[in-house]
Amino acid sequence: MVERKNYSTFQGVVADGPTGLFMGFKTFANMIEPDKPYTCSEVMWFKSGHIRTIQSDLIKVINEVRQ
Repeated sequence: MVERKNYSTFQGVVADGPTGLFMGFKTFANMIEPDKPYTCSEVMWFKSGHIRTIQSDLIKVINEVRQ
């Protein structure tokens, strides 16, 4: 599980809620600098149920499950 950093600051703007389930990473091509792709996190947000990308440094792990 992950949580948005500084959620209280953006609470009125963010409809997805503060916590979600980390699904993995997604990499996008960089059109300006093709040799530098952009990678971000994909999170399924509990409040909205949506899976969205978010800049990885804007979330923190709050519960880690290992098998």
